[in-house]
Amino acid sequence: MPFQKRFPLFPQIIAIAACLFLVMAMSVTLHRRYHFETERILYLPYAPYLAMMDNSLKSGIADFFYIRMVLSLTDEFKDKNERLKYIQNTAAVSVTLDPRMVQSYFFAGVVIADDNESLRKGISFLTDYSYLAPDDWRLPYWIGVNYYQLGEYLKAAQFYQKAGQKPGAPNFLKTNPALFYYKSGETVAGIAYLEGLAGSVNDARQLELIERKLEWLRRIAFLEKNAGEFKQRFGRYPDELEDLVRAGLIGSIADDPFGVGFYWDKQEKRVKSRNRQPGKIFD
Repeated sequence: MPFQKRFPLFPQIIAIAACLFLVMAMSVTLHRRYHFETERILYLPYAPYLAMMDNSLKSGIADFFYIRMVLSLTDEFKDKNERLKYIQNTAAVSVTLDPRMVQSYFFAGVVIADDNESLRKGISFLTDYSYLAPDDWRLPYWIGVNYYQLGEYLKAAQFYQKAGQKPGAPNFLKTNPALFYYKSGETVAGIAYLEGLAGSVNDARQLELIERKLEWLRRIAFLEKNAGEFKQRFGRYPDELEDLVRAGLIGSIADDPFGVGFYWDKQEKRVKSRNRQPGKIFD
């Protein structure tokens, strides 16, 4: 019996084998001559589609994406920006499925923020998704924390005030903005804020703390006003606050209700307060 009749598919098999060999040979040649960069495809499902699923499933799947987000800290990424983008996109899926997943907001908005760029991206994430949890005081608080880390104290004060107006917010969120006004050099604005706050507080202990901070800022404002008088009289700012006493502008330097004493910062040309902890200053 002729060979072709015994093996009718033999020519096709030879042709397929030859094609495979040719593909392999070309692949080896291309690999040797050219370097092809590979890019990881970090797929995440479209969050609004997931949000349409049955409510009984959402919480468990949100937990899954939160865990995946945390584990991504040990994954390999092309660079820091790719990792940050993946973490925040995963967090977006998690909080869209379950807006109560507070740890996802915190992780993607605060934990990953370790430099100015990531702090601002953390602020953007928390701002973009805060509508999902409008009554949670922690989101504006964390935005305020990031602004504080950036040294943007007036914005930090703004978001602390927003957080302090939310249900269940701790009292420190209502009084801490005064410190941020002080750090930004806006002492008078801090006084006005605390005066307004004092008129709306009924708790005796909180009112006492507000009054102490008010007195602290008023004493700073008084010293700064007289430092300005000193400049008008002598054409320069004082070298130290004791110069105000020697010039007869004030009788003495008032005690510092919060720190261990006021001092004149010659570089910033304003009054500051030394912290009670050695080596630390409210600056």
